[in-house]
Amino acid sequence: MINLLRQRYMTQPHEVSIETLALCNAACTFCPYPTLDRKGTRMPDLLVQQLLAQMQSWTEPFFISPFKVNEPLLDHRLEGFCRIIEDEIPQARIRLFTNGQPLTERQVDWIAKLKRLEHLWVSLNSTDPQEYGELMKCSFSIVSAHLDRLHKRVVEGAFPHTVVLSRVVQSTQPGQLAPTDAAFHRECLTRWPRFFVQLIKRDAWLGHVLPSDARVPQSPCARWFELSITAEGKAVLCCMDGKGEYIQGDAAAQPLLDIYNSPESVKRRHANDREGLTPCASCSY
Repeated sequence: MINLLRQRYMTQPHEVSIETLALCNAACTFCPYPTLDRKGTRMPDLLVQQLLAQMQSWTEPFFISPFKVNEPLLDHRLEGFCRIIEDEIPQARIRLFTNGQPLTERQVDWIAKLKRLEHLWVSLNSTDPQEYGELMKCSFSIVSAHLDRLHKRVVEGAFPHTVVLSRVVQSTQPGQLAPTDAAFHRECLTRWPRFFVQLIKRDAWLGHVLPSDARVPQSPCARWFELSITAEGKAVLCCMDGKGEYIQGDAAAQPLLDIYNSPESVKRRHANDREGLTPCASCSY
């Protein structure tokens, strides 16, 4: 994986995450959102448009993920931004992420019409109403009703995109699944067989969440080949830098490729392990 990224993405990102509105309706126990200082910050329309305009000339295929530590469907501008991506950035594919609570029929309507959507990823985390409420601080009845309607549309051919349901595993034993983790996988496939199901490990968000496996991989990190931009316009280290503590540049003042190709960033992409790289040397992602 790293060798493939090095072959094509040493000078251009493989993925760009843009947090257009730092707002979420959930308060997940495995996410740093409740502690963010930038909560409620809205990236100006002009800055979003300027960032997207810079990507029009990029030559390698890449992903644009219009989210970071937020619920992107709470931003009413998201549909328009996705239209710009599809109309003006030929090499980009879109990744959409949601906790599913705002996934109304209207939202599903416009998402269904996208032409270059990699997937609609729903962070569901539990099919048990009580556990769901404890984990997400949201109503399971709302999200399950949305998913039932979405699944019906997939079956009928009215929603052409891949839908992924994910759970951040609750097991604290590396390499093992808790009974509730296995139950989630089984119950999702039973109720929504046309969706895909992913179990993902709980990571530390650079020290802000207790990880399910604290071991640091003795390998390079694929996240070094991405750009991650907060609603404040700061380009931060990676997806795990949820609080924006390791600022790599100011996307409102610097070209994206200049930030991506800064000497420090290039050094990371050439590294064969994480030793001596702060904070990567202690990151379990």
